[in-house]
Amino acid sequence: MEQNRYINFLIASFFLLIFFFLYASAIDFSAPGILNHNVIFDIDPERVVNDMAGSEQIVEVHKHPLYGLFFRAIMPPIIELCETLRTGLNHHESYSFEIIEKITQQPLEITAVTFLICFAGACSVAISFLIFTRFLNNRFDAIFFTLLFGLSPPVWVLSSVPETFSLNLLCIVCAFYLQATLPCKTFSQRNMGHSVFFLLGFVAIGITLPNIIYVAVCYLLYLNRQQLQIWQFAGTMFIYSIALYGAVALGSFIQSNMYAVTFTHISPMDYSSVFIRENTWNHNIHLGKDVLVGCVQLGRSFFLETLIAPKVILHVYHYVDSWRILAFSYKVSWVFILGVFGYCVALISCVRVLFRPDVWSGEVIIAIFIIGFNCLFHTFVHGLGIPFIYSIHVVFPLLFLLAVAYKANAFHFKKVFLVVFVCTVILNNSLFISRINSIIKNDDPTMLGRLENSHGPTQPNAE
Repeated sequence: MEQNRYINFLIASFFLLIFFFLYASAIDFSAPGILNHNVIFDIDPERVVNDMAGSEQIVEVHKHPLYGLFFRAIMPPIIELCETLRTGLNHHESYSFEIIEKITQQPLEITAVTFLICFAGACSVAISFLIFTRFLNNRFDAIFFTLLFGLSPPVWVLSSVPETFSLNLLCIVCAFYLQATLPCKTFSQRNMGHSVFFLLGFVAIGITLPNIIYVAVCYLLYLNRQQLQIWQFAGTMFIYSIALYGAVALGSFIQSNMYAVTFTHISPMDYSSVFIRENTWNHNIHLGKDVLVGCVQLGRSFFLETLIAPKVILHVYHYVDSWRILAFSYKVSWVFILGVFGYCVALISCVRVLFRPDVWSGEVIIAIFIIGFNCLFHTFVHGLGIPFIYSIHVVFPLLFLLAVAYKANAFHFKKVFLVVFVCTVILNNSLFISRINSIIKNDDPTMLGRLENSHGPTQPNAE
């Protein structure tokens, strides 16, 4: 057993290293407009770089409460490391790797934040391998499910650019892993478990407010393993909630005195600011006749584009001036069709298996809950363009449910099916990343991004 655990951690470390270099080299930053707002599926890398490592005021304190306290404290040594690497690499006249070009040519703050995000995404992949290995009890199968996870479109893209989403993903995967692996037999083990989940909850809320949902549901399952009485269960959750609220309030107060931050999360009403600001709905909340259309887009993003990316194109949105954003077109290729066919077979199998009571467990409940919460939450709360960027939150739960179906099925050729499906998905998603790089490099950079003084988009028109 100890030897198996050592081998698993060795493979996980290999995944961490490989995927860090993959993510760090995935997106070509040579296009001048690449870091503009909303170019890549409505992400805001420029704002994230400033919030994490910039000198100006932190912008999104409402939904990222403790960015200054967390990241502006750890970024200086990372920037210094990047500067040291730049000094060493500048002595070499020839290089061709994207990761080296980022170190030597990009501003240090952008490079440092990008590498931190890449590392968070790679950590998620490594931990997912440990989860799949533990559940499937088969390294071969676990490796292929891990490849599906790490090379899924949202994880691949959002772990390669300076944005928040890979940090949220790491919170989800860590919570899922810890609820099953933290010991809870003795009093000291339980205290350690409570402390670990408190720390994870504090970090998760500080990164993005809704992350507490993922941590809380996993913590509930961890408490359930302890077979507590109802009053003990309720009392523990109450203490946990109060302690987290106090920690975030204190951290928010300290941050507001350290950095130019005008908003704090001290009053309980402050947490509603993600929905309501200055007595009006946040512009990212959409309640209207187009909810049904939004639900269709959401379902497509969460249950198809999550694993298999369609052809990526530029959509034109009309603000004060026109601007362009990456989106999807369903001009399909044979690779996409083959991947979708295999994925539909896997989804149908998953739905059939979930009707069997013998496969249900606490982990299955967590996975379904996280998917359901995101479907409900992002039906009303979403940014501009398509909801593709939010599908990163459901990638791991969805793949875990597919792993449940894979394990429960007695199909003789399921390993062959898994290998062919994974190879098809990797090929399709590699073309997807290549297409993104081709578009952002060859298109007119002055047309990329959106205007900061804009008031909202009309319906997009595909080019």
